[in-house]
Amino acid sequence: MITLPANRTPGRPEFPRWRRRFPLSYNKTQIGVATVVLLVALRLCLGCHFLYEGVWKIKNPDKFSSVPLLKEAKGPAAGLFQGMIPDLEGRERLKVERVVVHEGLLAAWRNARNVAVKRYGDITRNSHKDELAGRKDFNGNELLAMAEEVEPMRIAIDQVLWKAEDRLEAFLADNHKAILDFLETRSEEESGDKKKALDEKAAAWLTSIAKLQDEYAAALEELAGEDEDARRAILDPVRKIPPIFTEGAKVEDQLDGTRLHDAKNHVILKIDRRILADKFYKPWNKLKQKVINKYALSDQQKVDAELIFRQYKESVRTLLEDNRPDIEVYFAALARFDKMQAVGNRGVAHQQERTHKSRKDLLGEVDVWLTGLEKTQQGYYDALADLLTEKQAAIGELPVPWTRMDYIDSIMIFSLTAIGLCLVLGLFTRPAALGGAAFLFSVVLIQPAWPTIYPPAPPVVGHALLINKDFIEMVVLVMLATTAVGRWGGLDYFVEGLLVRLWESRGSKTVVSNKKGGEVA
Repeated sequence: MITLPANRTPGRPEFPRWRRRFPLSYNKTQIGVATVVLLVALRLCLGCHFLYEGVWKIKNPDKFSSVPLLKEAKGPAAGLFQGMIPDLEGRERLKVERVVVHEGLLAAWRNARNVAVKRYGDITRNSHKDELAGRKDFNGNELLAMAEEVEPMRIAIDQVLWKAEDRLEAFLADNHKAILDFLETRSEEESGDKKKALDEKAAAWLTSIAKLQDEYAAALEELAGEDEDARRAILDPVRKIPPIFTEGAKVEDQLDGTRLHDAKNHVILKIDRRILADKFYKPWNKLKQKVINKYALSDQQKVDAELIFRQYKESVRTLLEDNRPDIEVYFAALARFDKMQAVGNRGVAHQQERTHKSRKDLLGEVDVWLTGLEKTQQGYYDALADLLTEKQAAIGELPVPWTRMDYIDSIMIFSLTAIGLCLVLGLFTRPAALGGAAFLFSVVLIQPAWPTIYPPAPPVVGHALLINKDFIEMVVLVMLATTAVGRWGGLDYFVEGLLVRLWESRGSKTVVSNKKGGEVA
């Protein structure tokens, strides 16, 4: 009778000990050395892939954005990922509304400013004309000196106007809804009592605006002081600004449909369709104040920062107003697309293609305006940064507020880097592999390789039925998370050993000898 060894299976030939354990294993639940080596190599390859992706994005922040990836999302989860992009279709930033505008009033104030500055410059140059005419050594330095003499007065006049504009905009913002309702409904009211009440409110608004205009004129007059040249240059243009509302005047005499006129029939307030740019102005103004406080700007730098803010504010207003007709056409097309999408394509191929093309065209159209706004905003940031001296710039970067996409990009960049570094070092390999698998799962959801989902993948990447390279890499990472690959040539060998010892020491009982020689647990 033949007796088999205890570790031998009947019907399987017995191999030498070295052949059973190296390089392969013939046990169904064990792996050999060759498998261990290849799994470690696989871990290193995946780690290098993730790590390089993260490091490249860190070194090239201007060349990376997750917006294109999220924008091209398709399939059932497309709405979820595209919704991560703030205001992708421009519905908030480019929204056209019926608002009360006050360009007519501002035009009168700015015209007075422009005339005053020009006259002051002319008077200053004429005062030196006779002196310079008889000199043979006249050169450009004298012209520079005259310009320097005019510049402080120009800045002071601008500052007076800026303060008046801010007060006017704050007043209109506080009373915007009431004024809008008044201009829209005043001509439709039939009740005499209601008309009287509304007219009293309107008279109060006009009186407040007239007070702001008087304060503007008084500030300019105070600026002129006793300087005869300044008084001649400033006071005449100010006195020519038409009065807003005179005592005893009737509101109905200054109301023309949805427009309010001043005493000389110039439009000061009216209803118009506009794109409000408050979403840009308010954050920009806050940033300007933060820059002033953080870098302790000088008085001249504060003036320059305010001038930059006003210039870029006007450029945004001009950009939006110039493109408003086309933007309104875009929103009409977007409404038609929403209706078409609500009906659905019912899986019909040509309808899917039509829907995709329509959406792509709409996003391409709106992207032109949104990109222009973003470039203008970046130009504003750069202009503020250029104001700083080298010493101020050394304090740190501009306190520009982060957007949602900044957070998403940062999370993606540092997650890829951390996952890659952990896989290369074999440190916390299991959670790192699961994190990488989760990231690739999101990529699979963004671009699912399914024949009926439009648009299909480009032919250059081949053809796949869900199982593509991203899916395979995801499965491989999950498989690595089920092994001890981090302990094979990785730091997990030490980390897990340390954690195990700490856990065991926590659960063990401490034995202390008492005075009688006994032991206390």
